[in-house]
Amino acid sequence: MRSLRGFLTAGLVASVATLPAPAHAAQFLYQLTGNDTISFTIDTDALVFDAQPDGFIFRSVNVTVNSVVQIADIGFVYEYSDGGLVILGTQYDLAGPTLFTGPNNAPNLLSGNFDLVGYTDDSLKFSLTATDLGAAVPEPEAWLMILTGFFLLAGLLRRRRAIASKPLTS
Repeated sequence: MRSLRGFLTAGLVASVATLPAPAHAAQFLYQLTGNDTISFTIDTDALVFDAQPDGFIFRSVNVTVNSVVQIADIGFVYEYSDGGLVILGTQYDLAGPTLFTGPNNAPNLLSGNFDLVGYTDDSLKFSLTATDLGAAVPEPEAWLMILTGFFLLAGLLRRRRAIASKPLTS
């Protein structure tokens, strides 16, 4: 009876652990290598975001270009060669694949490796690596498996102690 109660308690705790939780900020690290070395991080929940007719813009992003940090607006577009990336106020107007899915007012940024070239300057060539920094957080299903494993181990240890403490009868 006690073990049944323990398993029911473990099941209740595991089911509570899988309840929906508010979404955390999605952070993406962008690293461009080619003519120059450029990197920046986009926090999709914290930055000012403007939808545009041909894409959208994240305002006031810290951008590192060849080890020099500056603040710039980053534009994601789908108009130039089916997509691209623009660091506004710089020479980096880059064409390539679309780097997001969904509408301009609610985009989903893509991670992966992409090739970008200069839209107006053919000499600009970059390899872009977009990394989803939020991907390392375990999903609720993983937490459920971890907690279930801990509860099963605890039950096994408790049972061993109970068997070891029973007096031997002859």
